[in-house]
Amino acid sequence: MFQLNTLTLRKIFMVATATLMGLMPILTGPVVPSALAANNTHKGMWVWDMADALLNNTGGAQDTFFNFAVAPKGDASFKLTHLYFEARSYKKSTTPFTILKDPLTTPSLQPALRAFIRRAHSLGIQVEYLDGQAIWVTSDVYKAVPVGICQSIVNFNAGGAADEKFDGVHYDIEPHTLGRSWHTNYAGGTDHYNNTYESNLIYILSSCKQMGLRVTNDTGTDYAHYVFDLWNAYMAGGVVDYITIMNYFDTKNEWVNGDTQTHIGGIAENLQLNTSTIPMVFGAETGSPGSLGGISFYQEGYNCMKSVFDYSGSLYANNAKYWGVAVHYYTPFSAMPMGSAC
Repeated sequence: MFQLNTLTLRKIFMVATATLMGLMPILTGPVVPSALAANNTHKGMWVWDMADALLNNTGGAQDTFFNFAVAPKGDASFKLTHLYFEARSYKKSTTPFTILKDPLTTPSLQPALRAFIRRAHSLGIQVEYLDGQAIWVTSDVYKAVPVGICQSIVNFNAGGAADEKFDGVHYDIEPHTLGRSWHTNYAGGTDHYNNTYESNLIYILSSCKQMGLRVTNDTGTDYAHYVFDLWNAYMAGGVVDYITIMNYFDTKNEWVNGDTQTHIGGIAENLQLNTSTIPMVFGAETGSPGSLGGISFYQEGYNCMKSVFDYSGSLYANNAKYWGVAVHYYTPFSAMPMGSAC
């Protein structure tokens, strides 16, 4: 889950690190690798902290939600194809989070979750189970938790009809949010980040994939540039089925070419450093301005964000690794102003 100051600080970190280490060669234009076929259909959206209201259709919340999903901001051309749905209700002021309601494993709550998935599928929208806590990578005890969740997803799917099953697991495990410890214990690795954290994240994702689930994890836009142990594991295969890049920039140039000063991150570099055939989805932030002002499209508005999506979609229409885009997340996305194309 997005944390208010982390990604803004990451931009500062990228500039400082690049200054110390020497800038990578600057990409003066988008890098468009040759591709086998166009693959630009994914339109995703994260859904956090809404499970209880949506599953129970409180005040018509589910009806409103699906009306939005088929035509976000009234735009049917951006009909969603994938929902990343946090099905559990949590108290998030505790570490780790405290589960309040779990429709994944509680028999009395499962019918509402199955009905929600069935309704999404009837509209042609896939549903991935969304969850994630950075603390999961810190110990053997904690890393067992998300693996156990994946087993619960498998069990849930086994008990439902074909149109009531989750289409995959979408984890949001961001070890960089752990602060100082992320920058320790790196001896013997290929980068300057915590070997245990990276190893545990690889274990979590690969374990879920081995259960037959489609797996992705929210990945920082600069990870391909810096976090080699994890990225190389992605590239080797067996860890994720597609890569979700948190491409949190709010200008057309940065969306494609990365940070203005360092040219780190962005679509061009991530596709360039993707030496596998794994498809990628690029996520945009819509959280309200303030500390997010430099990375969120909220203040620019929907029409600006959509025009940037259309631009990158056209630019990479023939790149098989560019699967599409996603929006973080439903609550601010549904409230953002319309704005103008940019």
